[in-house]
Formats: sequence, structure tokens, C-alpha cells
Amino acid sequence: MVAKRYQIEREALQSMARGDWARAIELYESVLKEEKDPNIFNIVGDLYLRAGKANEAAQNYRFAIEGFLQEEMFNSASAVVRKLLRLNASDLFALISQAKIAFHQGIYRESLEYIRKALENGLKEHQAYMSEVLELLKQMAGQGNEVLLQEIRELLATFGVQDTEILEILKQPEQEEGGEIPVSKQGGASYDPDFLYLLHELDHALAQGVEVSTRPSLSRAHALFDMGLYRSAILEYQNYLAEHPEDLEALLMLGKAFLKAGEADLALRAFEEGVSRAVGREKLMFQYWIARTHEALGERDEAIKIYREILFKDMNFMDVKRRLELLSGRGGVRTKGGSRATKRRRKI
Repeated sequence: MVAKRYQIEREALQSMARGDWARAIELYESVLKEEKDPNIFNIVGDLYLRAGKANEAAQNYRFAIEGFLQEEMFNSASAVVRKLLRLNASDLFALISQAKIAFHQGIYRESLEYIRKALENGLKEHQAYMSEVLELLKQMAGQGNEVLLQEIRELLATFGVQDTEILEILKQPEQEEGGEIPVSKQGGASYDPDFLYLLHELDHALAQGVEVSTRPSLSRAHALFDMGLYRSAILEYQNYLAEHPEDLEALLMLGKAFLKAGEADLALRAFEEGVSRAVGREKLMFQYWIARTHEALGERDEAIKIYREILFKDMNFMDVKRRLELLSGRGGVRTKGGSRATKRRRKI
């Protein structure tokens, strides 16, 4: 299925380069029949927008937002919300989704502000949305901030909620031992609806009479990565490296794509190969990403050791100081029990 999807996506990119939005949509929608990938919904929304079909674009953006929220990829969800709000600034789904995102990111006043905007745009007339908002406010009330509680009380009063109901809603829920507010996962870069980065290379190839799908392309691999299509990006980077094995940039990006796809062991292999071949700052970059992989896996000691090695060579390299301070300032992250291989199968 991976190989088939890869071929479909390459054909879709070629259709996009030619401005054949309908064919590209058809191809990506065939992928969605097999896998409800929010990244693909996002791309299809962009394509419908290009084709002048705003309603279809909005619906696909909603599916993308739902998927990203389920995966707790709040940065990616927020990027798609902004697209939806550009189409319709009063879209209740978008406003409430952004309120949820802000809550999960700990930005409570922004969350309340989006709820107020939803209220101004007819929230009370939609019971399903009202239920979601009341549940969100109840979770927010459980944070124990008195100033925040007062703002929530005032907001609930504008909903027409009675005093006794407000007290019930504001009753702090019992927290499970060790319970915390979910922390946002790192979202990848949002797909650019203007296709500028992607189409530049494809248009150039077509202008030269080159059949785009016949040769691997580094810029196409980058585009697939930026679009969140990590497994297709992996195949494109691998094909490119087969022809250009000396290209360390492609090797670094291959490792990043493996990491994004949840293949931490393969990511480490790519980064370690880079360390063996690179020199100077490029070598430090591969070491940095080895440490990032250990950090993502919760392997605190391994990450700290490598970050310290990097600082020995360059005290100002990337954000190593900050990461080392954060790792050194918290307790053991590594989970007891279970093999390293088991932990590495965890989705990154």
C-alpha cells in the first residue's frame, strides 16, 4: 500500500504542476478511501480552493482539523483553522476548534476569546456546539485560577446559565493521580495553499520537457515532507540518495522523515551514517538530531551526553543549551521496564 500511495502522490504532484486540480483531487481522494490522513484532507482542501470550490475546501479543512485534534497535533490543527477562518470568519466549527487548541496549549484567555467570538456568531442556537463549549469551560475551571474562574462565571452568565448550574459546571473535577493537561505534539509545517515551494521545481522541469515522474527530485521530497506525507517523502529521499549518495542534506532529511514517521531506529541509522561522513558544523548537525531522537524517545541520559559533546565543540549551536537545561532540570524521563526497541516503536 505504501508503494501504491507513493505512486499516486507523485502523479498528483505532476497534475498539480500542470494546474489540473480536478485530477489531483481525484488522486488524493483515492488515498483518503484507504486512510483518513488529516494531511491529505488539508491538501485536498487547498486544491478545491484552487479550483474555486470554497464549500468543498471548507469541508476538507474541517476533516483535517478533526484528524489533527484527535492526534493532538495542535500546531497543525491551528494552521488549518486559520485557513477556514479566512474563508468564513464566523465559522463556528473553526472558532470552537481554536478555543480547544488554545486550551490544550495552556493559553486560557485566548480560548475564552474564541468562545466569545463563537457566542457573537450564534453559538447558543447550536446545541451540539454548546455542549462542547460547556465541557471545555468545565475543564478550564478545574485549573484553580481564581481570576480565570471569574471570567468563566461571567461568560456562563451570558449563555443564560443559572447560578446553580454555574456552580455545578465550575465544580472542579477529580483529577486522576498524575493527571495533567495534554501537551501539544509538535506539528509539522502547514501545507502552503499557494504551492509556491512545490511548483517552482515542477514547473521548471515541465518547461524543459522533462517527465516529472521519471526521476527522483530533492525539492519534491522536501515538498512531500512539508506537506506531512512522510512515508512518501522517505521513498523520494531514498530514490534520490540512490543516485546522489554523497548528498548529506538529503541524508539528514531522510532521518528527519523517518523520525516523523515514527521509525526512530531508522532515523538513528541515517543520522549516525551522517556523523561518520560529515565534518565540522554538518557533523554537529547530525549529532544534534541523534540527541533529538533520543530525547523524543524519552532517553534522557543519552540525549544529555550528546548535547554536552556538541557544546564542547560549539557553545552556541542551535538550541542545545536550552534543551540541555530543560533535560537536566527535570526528573528521569525514561520509563522503567520494557526494552529500548519496544520504546522506539512508539509514535514520535
